[in-house]
Amino acid sequence: MLSQKTVGIDFGSSAIKLATVKKINGDLEIENAFIVECSIGENFIRYLEDGKLERDLLNIWKVLSLKGSHVSVVLPSYLTIAAPINIPNYISEDKIEEVIREKITSSIPVSMDEVVFDYFIYSNNESGLRGIFTVARKKIVEELMKVIERLNSKIALVDSTTTAITNAIIFEEEKENFMAIDIGHNYTKIMVVKDLEIRVSRNISSINGSKITERISEILGISKEEAEKLKTSFSLENHLYEALAEETVSSLLSEIMALGIENTKVDKIYLTGGSSLLPGLTEKLSNITNNHVELFIPKKRIIPSKNIKNMLLEVTMPKIIAAIGTTIGAI
Repeated sequence: MLSQKTVGIDFGSSAIKLATVKKINGDLEIENAFIVECSIGENFIRYLEDGKLERDLLNIWKVLSLKGSHVSVVLPSYLTIAAPINIPNYISEDKIEEVIREKITSSIPVSMDEVVFDYFIYSNNESGLRGIFTVARKKIVEELMKVIERLNSKIALVDSTTTAITNAIIFEEEKENFMAIDIGHNYTKIMVVKDLEIRVSRNISSINGSKITERISEILGISKEEAEKLKTSFSLENHLYEALAEETVSSLLSEIMALGIENTKVDKIYLTGGSSLLPGLTEKLSNITNNHVELFIPKKRIIPSKNIKNMLLEVTMPKIIAAIGTTIGAI
């Protein structure tokens, strides 16, 4: 258990998303939230090695007074491997990490000497332990740890988008069967949880916020920069939102159907990520899948503090879910 302030950071393609949290009577209180637009793109390693990441974090640390924090980090999806783990009850507690290490060794294409791993156990019952492990390149994690240490803080957990988002939903909703669709700037990730086990975790590059911006640019004959501003300020005409939502839902449906019937039988579909805010998207996806679809905006066990209740929570929350969710494994 960590007594210090806990900070969750999600390094996205176009922004650093950060949440500071504390645990109160078993619930999570979000003390503060911060989104810093930056051009990480698909080269997080260069962003880290060039010192840009440290400069951006230093500014955030000063503004939010985060010195001495424990930090849980969500690395970009293309830099991590995440997979479910099932451990039988007969495995003794002192052997659990050894069993997980053996599973990772058989699952990754590189030597264990080149990676670091972490894991999270979210279910312990008569059938055994269920959880998920996350693997990342050791060199990247070590460089990131040095940056955080120079900020007089300490990394408590290195996480994946899959773990962070599914942990947040399980913690808030206490649901065992759901689908989560995270529509980010460069990727969409589809996750399916059945009986508290992550059955599916897929990255899709053909559906993302960047492509929605490109379509606005094409339709209106304007620059991508202008299109992005119109998209994020919700300044488009209704008929254009209608067309964009139709196109996005059509693409999502193809990907969902490709998962197979068994994986689409869920209690609810949750949408996260900045582009999940596209007007009309939840309603159209709900109608076409015949399932309940909603933006994931926690209010029950993940609670905003007085500091951020005045923020536009419906706009902010879907963007920072991974930053919040990663702290659950660290507190």
